[in-house]
Amino acid sequence: MTLETIILVTSTPIFITGVLLEWKLAQKDCLAYPIIGNIYTLIIYSILDFSFRFIGLNLLSYFSTLTLVEIGQFYWILLFVSADFCYWCMHFMSHNCRFFWMTHSVHHSSNEFNLTVALRSDIFQVFTKFIYFIPLAFFGFKAEHIMLVYLISQIYGNFLHTNHTKSSKWIEYLLITPSLHRVHHSSELLYLDRNMGMVFSVWDRLFGTFQKEVTQVKYFGVLEERNNSIPLKIFSHEFIKMSQDMKRKTTLTNKLKYLFYPPGWSHDGSRKTTVQLKKELSS
Repeated sequence: MTLETIILVTSTPIFITGVLLEWKLAQKDCLAYPIIGNIYTLIIYSILDFSFRFIGLNLLSYFSTLTLVEIGQFYWILLFVSADFCYWCMHFMSHNCRFFWMTHSVHHSSNEFNLTVALRSDIFQVFTKFIYFIPLAFFGFKAEHIMLVYLISQIYGNFLHTNHTKSSKWIEYLLITPSLHRVHHSSELLYLDRNMGMVFSVWDRLFGTFQKEVTQVKYFGVLEERNNSIPLKIFSHEFIKMSQDMKRKTTLTNKLKYLFYPPGWSHDGSRKTTVQLKKELSS
């Protein structure tokens, strides 16, 4: 049994127990606890991830053969910290380039926030995550170690999707907490596109995307209404919207901007990006 398998076998029952506890609490408070749409996306993501894993590992292994660096001491610490930074870069791009937001928005589309939302996966990440981790392979980290560390980070991230904890400001100087991740999933303007980290909050503090939870988040999801139960609509919503924008009567340059500029950009000002909305709010 591989170490990855051991970690999955150990963490899965703990996660399921957390889901059952949340479900019981939701019942007690007469609250909805939607889960079906999240399970659908997990199944599709898992199939794609399993299918593409061999290719991704071989890609990283190839770049590791080109390295001129030999990492000795603190190998695992450096790998864990570096992998988290690579994830932050990937996550930041997913929020600031509409092409990547097209699939990442699936993870944000739920209007509820509970542990099962962690299963509502960005399927495109199956293909792109290996690209962001190429620098790690090039600098001497082994492909299987990169993916092991990424798995551990993901498991940590799964447990951030809950409303049942309070802010812990001392921990938040270093780590992403459920409170900080609630901010990330909020649809409230103050909180949009903040707290991109998976494990460490330091990257957000360094690059200006950090936001503490001023008052507990009440509204989650994305700015426009979506169908959150039909699998095909969950995955196709943003693709259809982007395709419609690409067909608008405008220049080729503007069409490309609809593809690569931040979500919300429009050539005629009919919609606004997060930056534009926040600028209007502060003016």
